Amino acid sequence: MTYRLIRRFPTMAGRCVHLAVAPDGREVVVKRALDPAAAASLAGSVRQLRRLREMPEIAGYYPPVLDYTGDTVVLPYYRRGTLDGAAAGPRETFRRLVAEAVGCLFAVSAQRTFPAGSAGSAGSVGSAELSGPVLAARAFWRGQLTRRLDRLARAGADRWAEPFSSIAAALDDGLLDRLLAQAVRRPLGLAAHGDFGLHNVLLAGPDDAASDGADSNTADPTNAAPTNAAPTNADPTNAAPDTAGPAFRFIDLRGQTRWAGSLPWWDPVLDLATLITFHTLIEPALGVRDGIDRRPDPGSAALATLTRDELVAAAAAQPAVRSWVATDPTWQLRTQLGVVTRLLGSVSDQLLTAPGDRRARAGVLTDLLTLEWKALLSC
Repeated sequence: MTYRLIRRFPTMAGRCVHLAVAPDGREVVVKRALDPAAAASLAGSVRQLRRLREMPEIAGYYPPVLDYTGDTVVLPYYRRGTLDGAAAGPRETFRRLVAEAVGCLFAVSAQRTFPAGSAGSAGSVGSAELSGPVLAARAFWRGQLTRRLDRLARAGADRWAEPFSSIAAALDDGLLDRLLAQAVRRPLGLAAHGDFGLHNVLLAGPDDAASDGADSNTADPTNAAPTNAAPTNADPTNAAPDTAGPAFRFIDLRGQTRWAGSLPWWDPVLDLATLITFHTLIEPALGVRDGIDRRPDPGSAALATLTRDELVAAAAAQPAVRSWVATDPTWQLRTQLGVVTRLLGSVSDQLLTAPGDRRARAGVLTDLLTLEWKALLSC
């Protein structure tokens, strides 16, 4: 299928994103991977997106895949824009929308709990399989940190400089495992997202539910769910809102998730930490929005930035988040671990894919990481 490209959206290196017109006249978004690593990430994201779209109780939170060819995916275009764009409006409205989006994220994740007795697919975990859902969650968290630390060397960073050497030592001497034993006490939930930034949440309305269209029929049959194997451990008290027209669409899912029982798994607390890391730490420190150099035009409305305490308090007031943390007493410690994990990965991202000033930007984030690592150790 041929698409007429209209304009290109700013993005990080390795991919390009265009607003385009489909042959039927609809406006769509065309995302193309420009290297093998980006193509692999895109394939994982499409797999996760399609699987979640197969679940009627949450399908409305995810856009349909209109077309997919291996290095290119086509999705509907949502005119209301991203959640980050709402920051140009009233601050209270922006805070409410952010909190509601986090609530929806936790509601989706709570639909399923990692199945007992399932080894699953390690995906990006990068460590030996452990029996039991809680031990599997600890392996997941250990793998998240290990994978990012390993990537530093490939990005050209000095792993023996601080704080990288201290983090590596914590992995080797058992300190991290003791921390995980304290912080991770519940199983993973459904992988509702995996890269929960404001630019990866779109605003939608009732008209969008009707105009989304159907998924393409090019799904990979090896990823299809068994026809009679729907999980049965959903908690009806945590049901997601009616999918006839939810206010949000989640895009650019992580893809590199843990899979077991034909479903992807993740910890929504890590997604909350992702939002905290990028919105309240990285973007203010670098003077950017959406993780890239996207400053508002002169004369345009200033974009609000929530404080860390403000964001956490607003999110924690959401019913789905309250329900989750009621059985997760160490979620705040794990949130701090997630902030460290995402900052560690972002140092490599700046060195490898930032649009400019890569060393300087990585240095700013290394300073942030030093502070957050010390805060974690003091918890």
